[in-house]
Amino acid sequence: MPYTQADVDALKAQIKSGVSRIRHGDSEVEYLTIPQAISLLALMEQEVSQSVSVPRVTFAYHSGD
Repeated sequence: MPYTQADVDALKAQIKSGVSRIRHGDSEVEYLTIPQAISLLALMEQEVSQSVSVPRVTFAYHSGD
């Protein structure tokens, strides 16, 4: 499944917060280290930028003959 801009934004938020581990009750979630997250972010941004389609524009020309 390709990465989306929402995935990129979520990872940027994690990097910005600096949080790598969250504990909630009896469970704990460990996220990527900052260097791992930055490497993944580069990959994700590249994939997202390649998936953006460029709109095509067609111009009509009429000769006055």
